[in-house]
Amino acid sequence: VMGDFLLGLIKEPNLVVTTLLYLITVTALRTGSARNARWSWLDTKTNTLTVPGQHMKGRVSFRCPLPKQAMVKLMVLKNFTGSKQGYIFEGLEGKPVSDATPRYTLQRITGDKTTVHGFRTLYSRVVSKMGKWREEVIEAQLTHAFAKTEMRQLYLGAEDFLDQRRELVQAYADWCDKQE
Repeated sequence: VMGDFLLGLIKEPNLVVTTLLYLITVTALRTGSARNARWSWLDTKTNTLTVPGQHMKGRVSFRCPLPKQAMVKLMVLKNFTGSKQGYIFEGLEGKPVSDATPRYTLQRITGDKTTVHGFRTLYSRVVSKMGKWREEVIEAQLTHAFAKTEMRQLYLGAEDFLDQRRELVQAYADWCDKQE
């Protein structure tokens, strides 16, 4: 399924939407957080996209590590659009692409009613089966509030497991490459 989707993605003509869908696929970002991304949020030195809280479901800012493959696609998109500021995934009239655009593209590629959000479920299942990351690390990448005991909260504080999540997103992107 993933291999067919990725091959279909290559054939799609809209570079903005295909890059958006790829980014969502390999990072498990929610569609709204990803499509509202701005070039100013992207740190090319650390390969990190920092999404402000107002664009996250939990209203807490999120440092999203990006795998090498996603960075390559983002730099190709940047060169193609010539954009240095504004939205990474710009649609009409200087606004981000609509929420429906990635869904319609995905459904055209798959030929069914697949949802973009479903990639988050696949992501969780695949990285869990890899057996390399603690549940807290996986949940942190999915930006889920992880139930912590009071003592665990005290020890962890604002720990976001960024270094481990860098390994996780890279491993998942590498897994996706093998599906093509």
